[in-house]
Amino acid sequence: METEKRKFTTVLTAIARNSFLPVFVFAVVGVYALNNTGNDNKAVSEPPAGKVIYENKCGKCHTLFAPDKYNAKQWRKWVNKMAPKAKLSTEQTEHVYQYLSTTTKKK
Repeated sequence: METEKRKFTTVLTAIARNSFLPVFVFAVVGVYALNNTGNDNKAVSEPPAGKVIYENKCGKCHTLFAPDKYNAKQWRKWVNKMAPKAKLSTEQTEHVYQYLSTTTKKK
């Protein structure tokens, strides 16, 4: 009986010793996979066109104002006033206005 018990313990020890590494590797790979799920297919989002135009055109001549400096109505006035000076097209002007008016917090 004692011999059988020793053999059983030896077998269990061998199983535990030999299965630790594969289980450990499986766990590490699983955690890594869970943390990186979906990252391979994420497209890098580009900033809004209005923001790019605002920074590149308007920022050439003066310091840029934070979008929350003015409300949407005030931004319309300033964008319309400054667009000819920055040589913005009608489409660019609208992009800049959309960017500034949708990011402002003022009413």
